[in-house]
Amino acid sequence: MGYSEASSDAPAAEMDVRRVGLCHETEKNGGQEGDGSAISAGNGDRKAMRLNAVAYYADFFISFALIGMLAAMSLFDAVLATVAQWTVWALAGFMLWTLLEYFVHRVLYHNVPYFVEMHDAHHAEPNAFIGAPPVIGVVLILLLFYAPIVPFNEVAASGFTAGMLAGYMAYMLLHHAAHYWNVRPGTWLYMARRHHALHHYHHEEGNYGIVTSLWDHVFGTNLERRRRGTRDAT
Repeated sequence: MGYSEASSDAPAAEMDVRRVGLCHETEKNGGQEGDGSAISAGNGDRKAMRLNAVAYYADFFISFALIGMLAAMSLFDAVLATVAQWTVWALAGFMLWTLLEYFVHRVLYHNVPYFVEMHDAHHAEPNAFIGAPPVIGVVLILLLFYAPIVPFNEVAASGFTAGMLAGYMAYMLLHHAAHYWNVRPGTWLYMARRHHALHHYHHEEGNYGIVTSLWDHVFGTNLERRRRGTRDAT
C-alpha cells in the first residue's frame, strides 16, 4: 500500500509539508558542520548527535557499494535460477526492512528513554544533521542478517542483506527528501513527504513509516485515516 492521496484539508496539509521541509538556511544555522565526523550536542534536556556532511551521507554510499559487492559475489557468471533466487531474497529483505524501520521508529525512538531523547532532538531541529554515528547501521545489518545466514546459503544471505541495505538507502533518501527537497504537489514523493510532516506536526503520534505507509495502515497508526475519520464523525 502506498501513500494516500491528499484529503480535502489541503491548506493544512500544505502547511505541514512546508513546516517539515524548511530550507537549508535552518540546516546551515543548526551548527552541524565541524571538523569531526560527529559531535555530541545538547538542546536543553535533549541529547543529540550532530553530524557533518561526510558523516551524514556516509552510510548511503557505503550501502550502495556493499550492495554492488554482494551482487557481484553471488551473481557473477550465475545462472538464471540463481539470479531469480537472489532477487526474491532481496525483495524479502527490503520488505523486512520496512517493517523493522516502522517498529524501531515507533517502539524504540518513541518509548525507550535514551533513544527518545535522541529522537526528540531531531523533532526539535528537523533540518539539522542529527543522527546515529556513521557505519553503525550498516554493521548491524551485516551482523544480524548476513553473518547468521551465509553459512547455510550464500545466495540467500547476499540477496537478503542487499535488500535490507536497499531499504536502509531508501529510508535515508526519503527521510532526507522529506526535510530538504521541494517537490511538486500531487506526486508520490510529495505524499511521502506529507506523510512524514504529519508525524512531526500532528497532535497525535503516528505515521512512523518512512519508506512506506503500509505498516501505518496495518497497525492503525496512519494519521491521514484518523483525520478522515474525525471529519466523517462530525
